[in-house]
Amino acid sequence: MMKLLTHPAKLCCWVVLGLIGASTAADTSKPAPLAFLRLAPDWSFEEVLPEVKLNLPIALAFDRHGGLWLVDRSDHGTRLIHCRGVQGNVLPQDAQVVPTKLKQIAAICAWGDWLYLAAQGQLIRYRLKETGLEGPEEVVLRGLPESGPIHLTATPQGIWLGTVGGRLTRGGEPPTVLPALASSWVLVPYDGSKARLMHWENGSWCGPAVPDADGFLHWLAALHDGGLRGQVWDMHLQCRVSDLPLLAQGADDGEATERVAWEKFSDLVQTRWSEGVTAGIRTPYVGPIFEYLRREGEQTLDRVYLWAKVWPGQLFEFPSGSRIEAKPKVRLSIQGLAQAWFTALASAPHGGIYIAGRWRSGRGPARGFVARLLPQRSDKVVRYHDWHRVALLDTADLLERLATNNPWEIRAVQEEICRRGPNLAPALVEFAQRQHVQALHSTAALRAVALLAALDARAGRNLALEWSQQGEIPQFSASAMLLSRLPNAETRLVLTRRLSDGQAQLRRIAALALGALGGSEAASSLVQFLRVLDERDDEGLHVLVRSIELCEADGLTALSELLDTGSATELNIATKAWTLLRQPEALDYVRKFLHHPHLRLEQRQALLRWWANLAKHYQADSSPILQWLEAQSNVPAELLAEALHALAQAPPKSDRLGPLAERYLTHSSLTVRLAALSCVRASQHTASSPVLLRMVSENARSTQERLWAAETLLSWRNRDILTVLVGHLGDHTASQTFREQLAALLMTYGDKSTYTAVLEHLRSWPQEMVRETLVWLRSRKEPLLFLAEACLQNKLDAKTWRQPLQEVLALWAITDPRAEHYFDLLGE
Repeated sequence: MMKLLTHPAKLCCWVVLGLIGASTAADTSKPAPLAFLRLAPDWSFEEVLPEVKLNLPIALAFDRHGGLWLVDRSDHGTRLIHCRGVQGNVLPQDAQVVPTKLKQIAAICAWGDWLYLAAQGQLIRYRLKETGLEGPEEVVLRGLPESGPIHLTATPQGIWLGTVGGRLTRGGEPPTVLPALASSWVLVPYDGSKARLMHWENGSWCGPAVPDADGFLHWLAALHDGGLRGQVWDMHLQCRVSDLPLLAQGADDGEATERVAWEKFSDLVQTRWSEGVTAGIRTPYVGPIFEYLRREGEQTLDRVYLWAKVWPGQLFEFPSGSRIEAKPKVRLSIQGLAQAWFTALASAPHGGIYIAGRWRSGRGPARGFVARLLPQRSDKVVRYHDWHRVALLDTADLLERLATNNPWEIRAVQEEICRRGPNLAPALVEFAQRQHVQALHSTAALRAVALLAALDARAGRNLALEWSQQGEIPQFSASAMLLSRLPNAETRLVLTRRLSDGQAQLRRIAALALGALGGSEAASSLVQFLRVLDERDDEGLHVLVRSIELCEADGLTALSELLDTGSATELNIATKAWTLLRQPEALDYVRKFLHHPHLRLEQRQALLRWWANLAKHYQADSSPILQWLEAQSNVPAELLAEALHALAQAPPKSDRLGPLAERYLTHSSLTVRLAALSCVRASQHTASSPVLLRMVSENARSTQERLWAAETLLSWRNRDILTVLVGHLGDHTASQTFREQLAALLMTYGDKSTYTAVLEHLRSWPQEMVRETLVWLRSRKEPLLFLAEACLQNKLDAKTWRQPLQEVLALWAITDPRAEHYFDLLGE
C-alpha cells in the first residue's frame, strides 16, 4: 500500500510518472511554440491568437456575446484586447486592441451590457456591444489598492471584488474600509447602493471565485501550512456555508488521506516550489473552473475544480463534493526547466478551458500565450451554443429556461433577466408560485426567487410571507432572502419567531436574514437568543456573530450590554462571541474589557489576543492597553505577553512604550521576551541596542529569539551594528539555521557593501546551506542578482552555486531582463 506523496519533491516525481503515459500522438501534435506543455493522454490543446504578440496576459473573460476579453501587461502598462464572439467549437478570432485611457488594468469581468475593469485604484465599466465597447467610461467605485492581486466575479447580485486592503467609496455613501494584510470579498451591487464587505480571510489569499447556478460562490484559500481549503459562500444570505478541505486519497486501496501540499520545500526542488513571487505578489494558484464536465453515463453535471500552480506550472482537477477526497488528476504540466508561468484561467460557453501565461525556453525571448484545453472526448464537455439567441426570447420562454441543467444556459438566462431589470419582477413572482404549486422544477423556482431578491424584493413580499411558514429549508431560505430586503415590523416579527424553530438550520437562516435587516430591534432579538445558546454549538455561535455584525453599530451595542448585565454563563458566551467579531469599531471596547470586574484571566487573555489579530488589519488606538499595563504590578506571564503583542500591532503615539518593553527583554518567559522584542521594534527604541546585541550573541538562546533581535537591529540601519552581525556568520558554534537566516536578513536589509561582507562568509558554505539561504532570499531580486554576478566572476564556487541560483532566478527571468541575462549565463 502506498499513500499519495504530498511532499513537493515526491509529488513532483508523481506528476512526472503520472504523465509518462501521455500518448505519443498527443505529444507530437502539440504546436511547436508551446512544446513545453505536457498534457495527460486524454486531453489536447491548441494555441489561441498565435498571430498576436502577447507579453504577459493576466486576465481573461467572456461576455454575453461570446467575445473574449484579454488584458496584456508590459513594462509600459496594460492593453485591452478583444476577440469577437464565435459559435460552436471555433476559436475566438479577429483580435483587436481596444483603446482606453487606462494604463494599469488588473482584472476584468462582464455582466449584461457592461464590461467591468479594475484599474488604477478604481472599478470602471464600459458599455458592451458585439464588436467591442461604446460610450465613455463610468467610475463605479474608488479607493481600490493600486497594486496587489484583484479579482472580479460577476453574479446576479452584483460584482464580487476580491482584493487586499483599500478604502472604497461610491457616490455619497460612507467609505467601506477593507482590512489590510488580508484577502477580502466585497459585493458591489448593480443598483448603485453601497459596496459591502462580505468576508475577509486572515493570513491567506482567496480567489478567484466562481458562482454556480443556485446562488453559491466557490473559491480556494491558500493556507499557511501549504494546504488549500475550498470555501462555499451563500450569496443571498451573506454567509460562508461550508469549508471543503482539499484532500488527496491514498493509493488504490483508498486508505488514509493527506492534504495536497503547495509550498513545502525539499533539498532538490525547494526553489521550484517557491511562492511564485513577482513584484512582491504571492500567487500560489491561478483559479478554479466550475461545472465543466459531465459525469460518465449521466446527464447531470459534475462540479469540477481546476486550478494552476505558478511554478512549476501544473493544472489539477478535483471532482467536488462535501469532502474532496479523490486523487487529483494532473491535466497539464511544464516539462523540463522551461520558464513558464500560468497567470489566468477561464472557461468558455462554446467549450474549452482557456489558460494564459508567459513562457521562455532556451535563449529565445519571453512571450505571453493563450491556449485552449479540451478533453479528447468532446461529448464530455458542457457547451452552450445558443448564448447569442437568449436576448431574442420572450419573457415566458426566458423564464422556462431557468429549469435547464446546463450551467452556461442558466448563467446566460440569469444575465438576460438582470439586463431587462425590475420590469420582470411580476413575471418572476408568477413563475415561482406556479412552479412551487405544481412541485415541478423546484430548483428553477428558487432561482427565480434569487433573481427577484436582486431586482425587486418588494414585488415578492406576499410570496416570501407564504414560504416563510413552511418547514422545507430551500423554500424558507428563499423566503428569508426576500424578507431580509424588506425592513419593516412584520418582517422582523416573522423572522424572530423562527429563531426558536426546532430545526437548527432554519434558526440559522432566520438569524442571518434578521441580521441583514439590521436595526436595534433585530440586534436585541439576536442577543437575546445568544443568552440561551448552547456553549457547545460552535456553528450556531458563528452564525449568530455574523448576524450581529450585520446589524453594525446596533449589534455592537447590544452585545456590549450583555457583557455588562449577563450572568457568569452569559458573560462567557458573550465573550466568546466578541472574539469572533471582525468589525474595526469593536476594537474601541478594549478599555471596558481590561477593567471588567468579572472577566477571568483566560477571558481577558483571549480578548487581548483577538484585539491584536484585528489590529493588524485596521487602525486602532492601543493607548488604553498601555495605560492599563503601566498601572499593573504583577501581571501573569500569559496576560503580559498578550498585552505586549497587542501593543506591538498598533503602537501608541507615546515615547513610554519603548522603555516599558525594554524592561521585559530579560523576563523569564520566552513568549514575553519575544512580545517585548516586537514592541521595541515597533516603537523604534534604539536605546535597547546593547541589550539586543547581547541577545544575538548568546548561543544558549533560541534561534527564533536571536533572529528577532537581529532583525530589529537591522531595521535601524546602523552601520556599526551591521558589522557586528556580519561577524556572527563565521561563528561555527551557532546553528546552521541561524547562520543561513542571518545571512538572508543581512542581504535583505543591507546595501552593496553589506553584500560584499556577507559574500566573504558564503564562499566556504556547503551546498546544503547555500540552498537554504537562497530559499529565504527567493523573493529578493537584488541580492540574487548580486550573487549571480559573483558566481560568474568566480567569487563563488560554480559547482555549488550555479544550479541553485539558476533555479531561484527562473521565475524572475520571465519578467526581468537582468535576471534573464544572468539565468542564461549561469546555464552555460
